[in-house]
Amino acid sequence: MAVDNVGVIEGWRRLLQMMKAQKGSYAGYVGMKIVMAIGASVVLECVGCCRSNCDRSVRILGVVVVLLGHSGGLIGIQ
Repeated sequence: MAVDNVGVIEGWRRLLQMMKAQKGSYAGYVGMKIVMAIGASVVLECVGCCRSNCDRSVRILGVVVVLLGHSGGLIGIQ
């Protein structure tokens, strides 16, 4: 909207036109965001369990796994 200097309504119209033209791409994007959010929640749940119930070496392993996931794009729901 800022680049083309258009208002909110015109911006939404343009977005909806782009989405109609590439339905598969947008559906894939939304699906991938859902899958990555589920994966991030599983990783964070594992880390939470390890942090509360395990010894120090497993905690360190959990931190490494989270950092690797974060560097790979698993950052949770945005």
